[in-house]
Amino acid sequence: MQAIVKNNIGDLVLPIAMILLCAIFTIAEPTFLSADNFSGIDLSIGPVMALAGLAASAIYFGTGLPVGFAIAFGFFGGGVVGTINGIAIAVLRLPPIIMTLGMLSIVRGFALLVRGPDLHQIREEPFYTFLGNGRLGGLPISVWIFLALTVLKYLVQKRASLGLLV
Repeated sequence: MQAIVKNNIGDLVLPIAMILLCAIFTIAEPTFLSADNFSGIDLSIGPVMALAGLAASAIYFGTGLPVGFAIAFGFFGGGVVGTINGIAIAVLRLPPIIMTLGMLSIVRGFALLVRGPDLHQIREEPFYTFLGNGRLGGLPISVWIFLALTVLKYLVQKRASLGLLV
């Protein structure tokens, strides 16, 4: 058993981390494991990320605009879809799991119609390569981005008037 765990530790890290996070969230907020919380799962995240990536690559390759603008356009596209989901759930009172399942299908279909079934990658672009594979201070760039966004989210939530209203 120890040999199996030792040889497969990389495959076990994510499930163990998820179990630990669920335990921590449940202790911190007992309603975390409630039926209402499970029905609020956003199923459209993956396709929305794919759509944002397609939008960024279309802007980058189609217009020749700088990478930063293409990434911002991708974020904007994802934000538009998220806003549609949020309005439908909050204002129209649609069940989150139903709305996001529908949006998953819509976004997947749209991406398929617009860009086709092939995998679209941005290659040989140093900035994208740095974002995906770069390291800073021994940590992957994605970790630094996550930390920066976490701090920004905290500041907005605790210091800005918008965050104080939520």
